[in-house]
Amino acid sequence: MIANRATGGLTAGVDVSQTMLEEAVKRNDSAIRAGRVELKQGDVASLPYPNEFFHKAMSIHSIYFWPHPVEGLREIRRVIKPGGTVAITVRKKNRAAYLRFTGDKLAEMLRSAGFQGAHYQDGPDASHPVLAALAVK
Repeated sequence: MIANRATGGLTAGVDVSQTMLEEAVKRNDSAIRAGRVELKQGDVASLPYPNEFFHKAMSIHSIYFWPHPVEGLREIRRVIKPGGTVAITVRKKNRAAYLRFTGDKLAEMLRSAGFQGAHYQDGPDASHPVLAALAVK
């Protein structure tokens, strides 16, 4: 979906799970062949990209699984260009995960990782309750 909205550049994805990577490759086959999407197996603690490579980065409902969230956010910050943005989303339906990753807690984690202007907002669809924490490098 992101690659379909991007008007240029590269949309990249990293997943620790080989199974999820294989599924993503199937779903994005034509965009991969067109050179618009690149998918790699990897971990947020050591992203397989050079410093300041991306303008934007996002994590969709995965921060709950990171062993050290602030360290993962620091690694994301490393691969974002100065002035680039990050978005971290969590599902508010999963009460246990949401209590650990409230908007205030996510904003504080982003600040601890060196991001500026950390804030959060609720998603637009009440039937799919999500929260997005946003910040700038």
